[in-house]
Amino acid sequence: MAFSDKLKQLREEHGLSQAALAKQIYVSRSAVAKWENGLGLPDDGNLLALCNYFNVKEEWLMEREDLKKQLRIDKKQLGHILLCAGGILVPALCVILGLCLTFTGDMTAALFLPPRSLFAMICGAGPNPPSLFFPEMKGVLIAFCFSAAVWAGTAVFSVLALALPGLRAKSKLCLFLEIGLMTLSAVLFAALFAAVYFLATHKYVSPPSF
Repeated sequence: MAFSDKLKQLREEHGLSQAALAKQIYVSRSAVAKWENGLGLPDDGNLLALCNYFNVKEEWLMEREDLKKQLRIDKKQLGHILLCAGGILVPALCVILGLCLTFTGDMTAALFLPPRSLFAMICGAGPNPPSLFFPEMKGVLIAFCFSAAVWAGTAVFSVLALALPGLRAKSKLCLFLEIGLMTLSAVLFAALFAAVYFLATHKYVSPPSF
């Protein structure tokens, strides 16, 4: 029997709720829930507290197989954390590049050179704003709004996947959604840049004045 099953059995035999057990050994209810759901194991101090409270031996409560399982969980969680970090960083990088990537007077692209960023070109800000009456420019603006929603959604999903144990347990769902959202974020940014650059070089928008 796994540690999670033994702990739940002991708790129910003593007529305790998760919150009541947590209070007895001075941990949070979420910690007890995590242990019983097989999402983690207690550290040495909490394991000793459980054994003393239920009057059982450590070797019985946590077997070698439990420790091996915890190592597998730790590796999976590390990969999950790195993936979620990517889900936060990729859209953030898209936003930073959109704010820093600029178009010069001859419509070449550069970093940190004035006068107009990629996002400003799309939104019509700055000197000689592009006309949004062009159907092409309206399409780019709509694509920009959609991209912004995707970037925000990617970051929010990544934060929730880190914060919610129930969502974190659905590893395959998180894997496919995170990779899909990150890929979509990057593709949308590349498409926005290509569209604005094409429109700028084909004189759909006015070049920046210095």
